[in-house]
Amino acid sequence: MKNQMIIGIILTLIIIIFIGVYWANEPARQEAARQELFQEKMELGARTYATQCARCHGINGDGLAGPPLTGNRLPEEALTRIIQRGIPHTVMTAWSAEEDGPLRDSEIRHLITFINSWDDDLLDSVREESARESGEAAAAEPDKFASTGESLFNGKGCAACHGNNALGRVVKPGPSCLSCHTGDLRSLEIAPALPGHSAEEITEKVREGSKEMPSFDEDKITEDELGEIIAFIEDIPVPEISGDLEASLSEALEAVRNEEIFWAGLQLEEALTAAELDVQKAQIEKVIENVADGNLAEAAEQLEAMVSGEEGDGHAH
Repeated sequence: MKNQMIIGIILTLIIIIFIGVYWANEPARQEAARQELFQEKMELGARTYATQCARCHGINGDGLAGPPLTGNRLPEEALTRIIQRGIPHTVMTAWSAEEDGPLRDSEIRHLITFINSWDDDLLDSVREESARESGEAAAAEPDKFASTGESLFNGKGCAACHGNNALGRVVKPGPSCLSCHTGDLRSLEIAPALPGHSAEEITEKVREGSKEMPSFDEDKITEDELGEIIAFIEDIPVPEISGDLEASLSEALEAVRNEEIFWAGLQLEEALTAAELDVQKAQIEKVIENVADGNLAEAAEQLEAMVSGEEGDGHAH
């Protein structure tokens, strides 16, 4: 009996010591777990930034077509709202899946964690890993991977507005915007198709910019890089207007000139069906809006530009 009591006391002391040691180490363990979770969020956010954001905001976050994100001073709520819903009338589109964007809420949270705790070393590591994976895949199937010009076109932010294939891009407002602007197709933003533009035109636009497009000096795009980008664009066939689309646009133009609204509407619907590029469809939708609002002079100007080929191949603005 006495031995059993001694054993019980010893076991009790061991348990007390164990619990004491456990609780003494618990704060450090919890902190280590928090740091591990934070690093995981940072890495996921860095991956999202590298794949989704760098083309506009720069590979190091120092800005390209979009503003710099290093040293962000926006409150988290405001930054979240901008990423989720975008900014109307700009190339900053809605990224939330609820707004028809590509990112889940968790991905946006991780991205914000990374932006607010920016880590260049982590971003470099993510890019290097991605480059290794791409290099291995390119070695296996080299014909599937981009030229230098195409890589620059994507990496320097051109594709963010003009599309990965340089054939233009349409930016539509998300559902939260449409709750106030139902049917307001004029809120669409159009970036033009680039094939068919001369090297001089592209160079001037890149260097000088415009109301819709920021300028890019040689610190952002060197002369050699611009030459590679232009070579990539020149290799892309110029989009052609199909016979059906051209005929419908011509008929619509004649009807608008004659103020035959009903016939113009029918021809524009035919043109919308025949259009193959999103940019073409967006241009036609703008004409439909102007016709519906009675802005026939503006509608006629838009149709004349499309029929003449200035906009019909996606060369908007």
